[in-house]
Amino acid sequence: MKITIFLLAVILSLSLLPNSTIAKTRTGDYSLFIPDSKELYKQSMRVLVAGIEHNLTFHKPSDNITVIMYSNGYFSGGIKNESTYYRWRYLNGDFDDLKYGKYINKSSSAVFGDKIAFHIGIYSRAEGTGKGENGTWHLKVKSGENTIIEDNILVENVNASLGLSTPVFEFRVEPSFGGIVGPTVKDYKFRTVNTGNVPLLLTASYDKMGNIFETTNMGIVLKPEDEVYHHINITARPWSPQIFSVTGHIKGTPLHVMNTEGMTFISSPVGQVHISVKVVRQGFDIIDIGPAKLQYEQGPQVAEYNEVRTLRCFLNGNGSARLMISPSELLIKGVYYNGMWHNETTGYSPINLNFSLEKNIEKEVRITVKCYKEKVSARLTYRIEEGNKSGSAHTDIVVGEAPAIITKDEGEGFWISPVGIAIAIGFFALIAEFITLITLKDRRSRESENDKNNDRYRPEHKRKKRKKK
Repeated sequence: MKITIFLLAVILSLSLLPNSTIAKTRTGDYSLFIPDSKELYKQSMRVLVAGIEHNLTFHKPSDNITVIMYSNGYFSGGIKNESTYYRWRYLNGDFDDLKYGKYINKSSSAVFGDKIAFHIGIYSRAEGTGKGENGTWHLKVKSGENTIIEDNILVENVNASLGLSTPVFEFRVEPSFGGIVGPTVKDYKFRTVNTGNVPLLLTASYDKMGNIFETTNMGIVLKPEDEVYHHINITARPWSPQIFSVTGHIKGTPLHVMNTEGMTFISSPVGQVHISVKVVRQGFDIIDIGPAKLQYEQGPQVAEYNEVRTLRCFLNGNGSARLMISPSELLIKGVYYNGMWHNETTGYSPINLNFSLEKNIEKEVRITVKCYKEKVSARLTYRIEEGNKSGSAHTDIVVGEAPAIITKDEGEGFWISPVGIAIAIGFFALIAEFITLITLKDRRSRESENDKNNDRYRPEHKRKKRKKK
């Protein structure tokens, strides 16, 4: 008798527990996902993002279907409001939100074949979405009076988040060139990742000259946890030498937001891509201070010891400009500007040149330098000034090793390498030994010939007989 009473007490206590405690998960009975996305799982439960439309699809056993969702907090207070309780129904071809009349997308909800799809959502700040709150809710689907699906789901706050790699793209364009140009680094690209829980529509905009940029994989839907790579190309115009910067704004617009609240509760994440466009000759770089631009030869270059080399620069802009040229480990032999050569230079000191620049007119400067030091990284530095604006850059020249024996001109003295001395001494010793050997051989040959002509060394039958007097 006591055992029977105990079992009845246990059964009664279980019947009083919230349904979520004894609910059986039927994972194969339904699907729950945001359109243009996939089912999300956390803590072994399906995820429902508050404030976002979801597709709830399952087998349709009748024309009288009821869907109920409620939070754990509903059990304690029994209050039915937008934070705790929802009820939807399909009856004879019509879909309805029985409680609030607005948390359903009737135009998207549909019956297809033997399945039915409810497009529903809940309040963006429903119970479980706050920090530290329990987001476990209970889902129940009934056909008439029979429960056909019963499961726990995890309700969480909406998170629209876009991860973006942020490289700096550089484009180099020949002056006066028009056409499609890719970045300086071939196949350069950036990556976007949906790090949130809602699908995002990707778009790109630029703070200026937006019509020249083409960004791949835009206008697509990026699902949660998905990633995609993007390339950028530009359509160049016939620009004059210059540098300009552009910022690209990559935006992820959250999709399927429920239009049930009088305010926007979710913002669109935006990332930036930085772009630099250099309009400059091939093999040159450029200083752009606004009113004046200077194109100069890129380095590092390689030169032989004592080599004389000419470096070129090109100025353009509008207004007066000053160009300072400074050598390091180099000797300036002459400078060409304003159509003529100027050789009155000390060689080692900086040179200052003044220019009056006119729009669309380019001025050329040539600097002839001598690489007078061996095994150094020489440098020619340029500084351009206009008003209170200035900029500087340089061209490096890697100078090779001097020959074994060299003579420095311009009164700088005579210098012989120790290795060269040893080689020279050895060479002259070989020559002396060779001459000695030749001389000895020649002497011996002559002596041998003389001996042959001497009767004392002839055989007796070949000696000349002397006549008797």
